[in-house]
Amino acid sequence: MNVASIPALREDIEVNHRPDGQVDVRDPRLFNLYTLDASYLDIARHFDGERDSQAVSEALADEEGLSSDPAEIEQVAQELDTLYLLDTATSAEAEPSVDNMAPYALVEATSRKLRVLPEVATQANWSCRMCGSCCHGLAVELSEAEEARIDGDLYDDVLDGEEFVVDAIIDPEQPAKRILRQRVENNRACIFLSGEGQCLVHERQGSQAKPDACQIFPYMVVHLPKGKPRMTMRTNCYSMHESWEDGEPAEEAIPEVRRLLETHEALKVPKVVPMFGRDKEWEHVQKVFDRVSNHFMANGVTPESLDEADRKYLRGRLAKSREKFGKSLLSYLEEEKKAAIPVEEGSLREYFDLLPRPKTPLEAMKKGELPPEPSQEVAHFLARQTQLVLHGFGPLNVPDAGMGLTMLLLALEACLHAVGRRGKPQRANIAFMAYTAPLLEVQTHAWPILEAIDPRFTRGLRESYIEELGY
Repeated sequence: MNVASIPALREDIEVNHRPDGQVDVRDPRLFNLYTLDASYLDIARHFDGERDSQAVSEALADEEGLSSDPAEIEQVAQELDTLYLLDTATSAEAEPSVDNMAPYALVEATSRKLRVLPEVATQANWSCRMCGSCCHGLAVELSEAEEARIDGDLYDDVLDGEEFVVDAIIDPEQPAKRILRQRVENNRACIFLSGEGQCLVHERQGSQAKPDACQIFPYMVVHLPKGKPRMTMRTNCYSMHESWEDGEPAEEAIPEVRRLLETHEALKVPKVVPMFGRDKEWEHVQKVFDRVSNHFMANGVTPESLDEADRKYLRGRLAKSREKFGKSLLSYLEEEKKAAIPVEEGSLREYFDLLPRPKTPLEAMKKGELPPEPSQEVAHFLARQTQLVLHGFGPLNVPDAGMGLTMLLLALEACLHAVGRRGKPQRANIAFMAYTAPLLEVQTHAWPILEAIDPRFTRGLRESYIEELGY
């Protein structure tokens, strides 16, 4: 870029300020989302396509009383130009970043009410241990009604004069949403999370004042084309292993879940589902998922049971994808370090960093190594987590049920590597969160795993995005 005259900031980008002194910048055309220091935007607002760096420096001093060196202004301009945020021919010709788009999910949101009691996964027990995992990093969207029922006057001691909600961009394809504030300096903890791990809204106003998403967590309901709806649990809770023996049965949560679904969305499954590239009636897919679930519940998750499931249900795709899975995810994690803070930057790495030596399992799989035999306790804990996912059709969070099932078994093999022979359920719990995150939580990061399983399918999916958007 020629900085003799600095191009203006693009008019179509959307900017939202955050309480931590940074800004979220959404690029609606290229599907990029960046987090930048607010000072960058303070400077960039004075770019008009005619001024050079010296003129911008003088404008900042005259209009805002800010002292800024022309060399600093040129550096800011160069960085924004690299991110295609300036109005240049290069940014106009840039292709959309499909890497920043999650592969579309087959399950859809629905406001359908629960007319009959849902079928609950067997041995689905859970009790809140105040581990705080669901109160860190998860963006809690608020409706007007949810925001109105929280009385901000009761929280002067934690709000410091700020609002408890902020506008934040959490999806590059959507405008900003109203979400609960997070303390960025405290691992993105919810503003209402106390030092003792308790929800202050629950403590001061009662559980029904909390946002619906907080009240219903970790439970979720999925409506089927035929038969009863199913109720299961999200598995991104640090302390689920503690509920294995003594948690409250999920059946006890049905009345509360049913009440919340009067206003909170559930999910629904389509009648026809792609499975390894072929359209299948939902009943066929359900039978496969249930058989895989029953297989692991009977045998536990072990190298032998994974191999048997791979041969019987995946036709060896796990074995064929093992080395590419390790290589692709290792490469992706390295790229995350270099990237200029794109959508969900670092979020996959944050999950992986929960584990000691998080890359070791991927390195072992890259070499084609088989995992060690786990303890019986770990084998059955992982089986239970797998049952929860398959009961709630988590693999349908990617565009092909067969691909999703393969991704799940690859994640289970990585879990066995991470836990080792002497590992405990606690480590298995965290490993399951980390390695299933691209499948169940941060779908943007599903791309490298899909590429490892079927590069042609993944390439076609990316191209369909471009074609659909008219680029």
